[in-house]
Amino acid sequence: MEPTPPHQSACAEGAVPLHQWQHGADATTALGGPGAAGSARSAARSDGALPPVLHCPYDGADAKVGVTDKSLLELAGRGTALGPTSRAIDGTLTQWADWAAVHPARDTDVVVCDGRDGWRAALSEQTPAALHSEVSVMSWNVLSDTWYRLSPDDYRHVSPEHGDWPNRLASILRWIDAVAPTILALQEVDIAKFESDLSPALQLRGYAGRVQQPKHTHVKATQPCGVATFWKSDRFSLVAEVSKSRTMALHFASTEESRAALVMINVHLEAAQSLEGADRRARQAGSVLEWAQKAASGVSVILCGDFNTGADSPLHHVIRRHQWHGHDLASVYEHPAAKHTIPTSIATFAGSPHLRYLIDHMWYAHRQLELVRMLQPLDCAEFHGSFGGDMARGLPDATIPSDHVPIAAVFNLTAVDCIGAATKVTQHDDATDAFLLSAERQSEIAHQWRQLKAIEPRKPIRGKPSAEIIATLKEFAAEEKAWLASLTPSESVEAVGLAQNRMNQAVVQYGHDGFTIQAVLDVVNQWAGASDMPGDNGAGWVVDSTVCWYMTCLKRML
Repeated sequence: MEPTPPHQSACAEGAVPLHQWQHGADATTALGGPGAAGSARSAARSDGALPPVLHCPYDGADAKVGVTDKSLLELAGRGTALGPTSRAIDGTLTQWADWAAVHPARDTDVVVCDGRDGWRAALSEQTPAALHSEVSVMSWNVLSDTWYRLSPDDYRHVSPEHGDWPNRLASILRWIDAVAPTILALQEVDIAKFESDLSPALQLRGYAGRVQQPKHTHVKATQPCGVATFWKSDRFSLVAEVSKSRTMALHFASTEESRAALVMINVHLEAAQSLEGADRRARQAGSVLEWAQKAASGVSVILCGDFNTGADSPLHHVIRRHQWHGHDLASVYEHPAAKHTIPTSIATFAGSPHLRYLIDHMWYAHRQLELVRMLQPLDCAEFHGSFGGDMARGLPDATIPSDHVPIAAVFNLTAVDCIGAATKVTQHDDATDAFLLSAERQSEIAHQWRQLKAIEPRKPIRGKPSAEIIATLKEFAAEEKAWLASLTPSESVEAVGLAQNRMNQAVVQYGHDGFTIQAVLDVVNQWAGASDMPGDNGAGWVVDSTVCWYMTCLKRML
């Protein structure tokens, strides 16, 4: 029998355990994306977003041979997956079990601290040696006060006292006091509030800090906030720093002898849920990782923040499966111990009733840093109080002063030779191969598919098909299956891209009137039930393969 997750013990009798929450709204909310309400905040952060039907997950294949960082950038920028897209019965993303099974630290015991009380209890039990060898990191999008005030439609569910900045600031500081991180990475920090409120308050608590400053005055007028990173000044000193597009990296040296240095990368990536937005997110992440490689080669890296894309996106696939710019990273909340935590089984963003997105992540250099503890942000009582018994409530509220929940972890700085450590070879997989296909081969695949669809027999709209039609349909199905089987995995991915392009055209042309999300779901239901393709498990619409999703849509559209 599976052990009871730590947070479950805090549930009152009769309360629904967190891991048993059903995500009935996920199939549609996951396809929505921030800004569906069209608020001022959304418009400013989601310019050019395509309709939500395009937001589908990426299903990676096994790695094979080496590729360049440029090829990985192309792969990381393909499509979008806001997340959650498809959930297993325990609430986790359908691919999460696969990620956990290959997590580099899967055989290491990691403590899950149940809420702030559990975290404080763990801190109180630290030995003096651990206090010096361990580093705790907290990442949190604290909700810009400017965006909050400019987006009243997005926060109609929030009572005035819970949205008022002085009250939210006091609550944010209480959270920081409870977690007491060595390094604090905040997103959506108003520059004015950093200077007047956060920096002075955190200096009194022993922190030094930096906030990302816009390079141009006109940018500051339209983007009043940025990422801000604070650190305990008695533990680290700042060696170097860089601010790039929606990212900031700080290179720290330990103030204690013989302790490893650290590069802390704080990101709040592009929000637009479009192909262009996905490309910008990949370039933003890739650029700051490249800086870390060049400016602090071999130094341990922690990459965290609001990525505005789900764990099932191409961007996270690249970070998870490859050494992008030389960085071998693992996700805190993909460790098997995280299975029942809110950031894994529920969401990290809940800005409006029924909207749930898993877009806040923490990656770490697992060869230099040992994951020791992680934060389960809310205990069971707090969870039910904040999210509600019917999942209908949104944030912020009395417990969480933002529309995001914080994530946190503790790492042990191990004595590993960071530069000389053996590392996996930068690899690419079958999805990456698609970029290596020649233009002629790509054209051949598209031509073959259209030829095949041109001879596809049609079922009668009404009535039972005749024996002759059934025989013709079976003959075509066999021919179609043989053609699909003849494709290499990389060519299959190319077919996925063809389907995506065709879907883009359809959505732009017809919008939500002629090509609705429900219409797509109907198509997927129809074909997943009738075809010998992955994804249909007999329990309704559970598609955990991008190929299945796009190929079924391709059948409908071409």
